[in-house]
Amino acid sequence: MIKCALFFSDFIGRPSKSFEFLKKAFAEEEMELICVARYKFEIFKKEYSDTDGYFLYDHFTDMDEEEIAKLEKSIDIPFNTIRMMNKVATIRFPNIKNLPDNKYFANCVKSWVEFFDKEKPDFFLTGLIDEYPGTIGLEVAKSLRIPVIILHPGKLSNSFVLLNGDYSLIKYKQSTEQEILESYEKAKKMILGEKIMNEKMVTISKRDRNFLSISTIARLVSSFFRNFNSYYMLLPKEDQRLWYSTFELIVRQIKYFFRSSISKLFFSYEPKKGEKYILFPLHYIDDAAITVRAPIVNQFNLIEEISKTLPCDTVLYVKPHPHWKCSDMKLSYMRRLGKLPNVRLLRVESDTKELIKNSNCVLIINSTTGFEALALGKKVVSFVKDYPEDVVTKIKSFEDLYSIDNIKFDEEKSKIFVGLYYAHAIFQQAPYYVTSDFTEYEDVRKIAREIKNAYLFLKSNSNKK
Repeated sequence: MIKCALFFSDFIGRPSKSFEFLKKAFAEEEMELICVARYKFEIFKKEYSDTDGYFLYDHFTDMDEEEIAKLEKSIDIPFNTIRMMNKVATIRFPNIKNLPDNKYFANCVKSWVEFFDKEKPDFFLTGLIDEYPGTIGLEVAKSLRIPVIILHPGKLSNSFVLLNGDYSLIKYKQSTEQEILESYEKAKKMILGEKIMNEKMVTISKRDRNFLSISTIARLVSSFFRNFNSYYMLLPKEDQRLWYSTFELIVRQIKYFFRSSISKLFFSYEPKKGEKYILFPLHYIDDAAITVRAPIVNQFNLIEEISKTLPCDTVLYVKPHPHWKCSDMKLSYMRRLGKLPNVRLLRVESDTKELIKNSNCVLIINSTTGFEALALGKKVVSFVKDYPEDVVTKIKSFEDLYSIDNIKFDEEKSKIFVGLYYAHAIFQQAPYYVTSDFTEYEDVRKIAREIKNAYLFLKSNSNKK
């Protein structure tokens, strides 16, 4: 029996069909699911009384500064960086009194070490989550050389992929050169198609910004009371530092409404035919792709630095996130970017595919737009290591941008990467949004089967070393 450690993240206490599906599917694949959570939620007490869990907070102890420093050194990332790997840090920092302290992080490390030593799981399974205990669990597993599998939302619509602890694609499937090229063509066709990526997210983002809708007001009022009860009545004090408070959420929602309207005054540029430009797509600032994968990168400061090093015949096209439409961007950032002479703030309705095709190249942090650009045969340059370096060049300094035209792009290697990515994508039958429960058991069954195959591949490779 293969033992899998799974970090379970929840605090509302609602029943989770996904977890029931996952338990059943893992059992059918002869895998044992060992659940780890921060503490014993109501969901465990009521719904999963038959599920053994390991609860991190039960193992917290007092410790001195020397022990805290020692535990920090046992993983490969400083606690100060971990503190920024959560969306609450985007509004609370630098007031770290409202964020977890170093003793909290050290206790998480200690509790995870004790868990791994006691249970000895074959691998650690997690998702892309900006939750401190889960992030630390991943780092501890890596330090103990326990295989890590990340169930990550795919760059192709309604899919997942399996990544290792360094967020690289686990290439566990064997494909011929012809099959890879056929997969590339399928990915390209999918990207060029009319289907909107993450259609449910489009609906949600439109709904949340429509304050004039009676249904939106009713939903927000209901959410207020539900969140107030969860945050102030159910959460342990330690957990209140991990999540937005009810009143922080209210303020954020109001800002979203006004910012999305005001942003149209700044993001109004229409692309000009023949203009030489580099495309830079914006991220949603609370996206775990930023908070977890690039916690010390401020994309707005980045744009200012880019503008200082671009060649004089090139401008930077900044494209808002299609779902959030600048609602997450401070007005001060809009004003700052609007003053940059070689930066063009595009209308949110601008066609991303046409922008990619006509660009000199696409410059990203780790946006999905980069994958779309690769599929369309366009050069991509990145500020973080999110792709193989022989496919996407990672910028080492801003000065590299001055000679960006000279950065090489191997289109054949790009096609192979896109083809392999498509071949490893786990497509879902039911429409899926990243915070929703699974609704179809067969989707979860497929995920469990692929996770087992990926683990056996990692184990086989480890035995060869």
